[in-house]
Amino acid sequence: RAPLADFEEKFISLNYESDNKIIKEIFCRIKMVNPNDGQCLPKSSAMVFALDPSLKKDTWNTEHWLAQSSDQELLDKLDNKEDVHNIGNLLLISSSLNSHIQNMAPTAKVNYINTNEKARLLVDQSLTDFIDEYKEFHDNWNSDVINKRAKKLAKACYNIFWRDNYLTQGS
Repeated sequence: RAPLADFEEKFISLNYESDNKIIKEIFCRIKMVNPNDGQCLPKSSAMVFALDPSLKKDTWNTEHWLAQSSDQELLDKLDNKEDVHNIGNLLLISSSLNSHIQNMAPTAKVNYINTNEKARLLVDQSLTDFIDEYKEFHDNWNSDVINKRAKKLAKACYNIFWRDNYLTQGS
């Protein structure tokens, strides 16, 4: 196991354009693990988030919280335009929900999720937790917030989610 500093450096450099498969795996793993104790959820709960490489179209999409095609005014809040593809700006959401919110601004996404009954049915606990945790930043989603979230995710993955707790056939 690498030291935290080395792990964090590699983790926060993950980029949607070159590392999307790895990023999807990371976010699926996060969704499959209890964040309080680092143990895999019961198989019936965890399997919802398992990726199936044989599928031509996934049921889960990597979503840019600040969309790649956002208004220039929103993209101008980024110190580095590549931060839009940084893991700190990414979430794993259902493909059905993504089809509705993909190009909205962060505040519009939150509003849609909170006010649309069908959207609320597609939201899992980790998305709800993310929205609550970052509620004061949705109006000003910028490089600083993205980079802090990337570091927080790295530490959580290193300390909680990166245990040997994948589902096994016996689980």
